[in-house]
Amino acid sequence: MAFVNQRLTDLERTLLETGFQPDELAAFTTGIENDTAALAEIQLMTGESRRQACAILKEVRRRWAALQDDSAGRAAVEYWVTRAQTLLQAD
Repeated sequence: MAFVNQRLTDLERTLLETGFQPDELAAFTTGIENDTAALAEIQLMTGESRRQACAILKEVRRRWAALQDDSAGRAAVEYWVTRAQTLLQAD
């Protein structure tokens, strides 16, 4: 469970350091609808975020057996995996 928290924290920190706040994407894109360079940069950041989230999911699957002894941690990770997969498939 700790490795998932660490990887997600690292991803969030990286996004915030670049000024990209996924929770505020609509506000972030307001006023730049016609700025193709800015929109392309946002698309690149979104794509990179998606790739990193997929890498975290892959790592979780690889380490799944290690979570067998931690039922509370396993349940939390299962919930995150389900939610992340749903969000990643939404696009």
